[in-house]
Amino acid sequence: MKQVTLDRAKRALRLIEEGVSLTRAAKAVKMKPKTLKKALKKLQVRTRKVKGRYLLLRKVYKEKIDKVIYYMMGGWSATRACAYSGTTLRTMRKVTVKLTRTGKASRLLTKTKGGVYYRLNVYKVHGYPTVFYGRLMSLGEVVDERTGKRNAPIPISGKKYPGPVERDPGNLKFDDPNYYNIMWQLDFDPFHSTVLPEDVAEHYPGIIMRALHAELVDTGALFKIFVHCTGFSEKVECGVDMRGMDEEYMSVTEFRRRAVRKDVGLFEVIVRGAHNMDEHYPDPAQPIEFKHDLRKEEKIQRRI
Repeated sequence: MKQVTLDRAKRALRLIEEGVSLTRAAKAVKMKPKTLKKALKKLQVRTRKVKGRYLLLRKVYKEKIDKVIYYMMGGWSATRACAYSGTTLRTMRKVTVKLTRTGKASRLLTKTKGGVYYRLNVYKVHGYPTVFYGRLMSLGEVVDERTGKRNAPIPISGKKYPGPVERDPGNLKFDDPNYYNIMWQLDFDPFHSTVLPEDVAEHYPGIIMRALHAELVDTGALFKIFVHCTGFSEKVECGVDMRGMDEEYMSVTEFRRRAVRKDVGLFEVIVRGAHNMDEHYPDPAQPIEFKHDLRKEEKIQRRI
């Protein structure tokens, strides 16, 4: 089911909670009642028809289930995770989750051997379309990162690569034919992680940069891809696309077996000139494998 349909169902759910009938709520958000009922089921919201009117029996939103999983994977107790997710342990201990690969229903929480505490029985892994990007230092742009000063750009094959005008606003303008901005990007589709998109954007840029140095700079491969550079600029940005996200629910045993992931990203250097005239090196982009252990992400979650 599409995300836009689920978003409409959430708006309709708020209307139903305020006393509007299911049929009128569906009409208000431009949905068919039948589609709305399917969407509510997808959102773990049960309904029952009483005297010609649909009543909500139990509201367990998918977001709450995901939050409980996220917090408990970070080492939180079941009671605390449920409280911070806006629900109760009494509700969550009855919830079942459909495992992605097998299609079997599994209880979200199970009791420990002593029968006192609850432990997490289902883990979740995200597959985010993710891009890491930054700047390359050109031969004509040897910049002191502390002062922002650079030497004068030198012509290369009839072109100049002076870098962003933010360094020197009085120098070249963006529409100047000699203006060039040299960027690099590493595009993953998907990038697997158990943490939230903002955690990926905060935690992984430094790790990715170290991996790129080992893969490209230490081996000299970067200078074969683009000969007119001296290395990477230190700052790394990250963008995560939630719209194309994949989700996978799995048992604890399966998660441990598949915790080490080998995600492949496409690396390329982009020389962007005046009026966004781009040149790409290499063309097509070079695949680079990034190996990481999802079990180590527990330290990220514990910082909450």
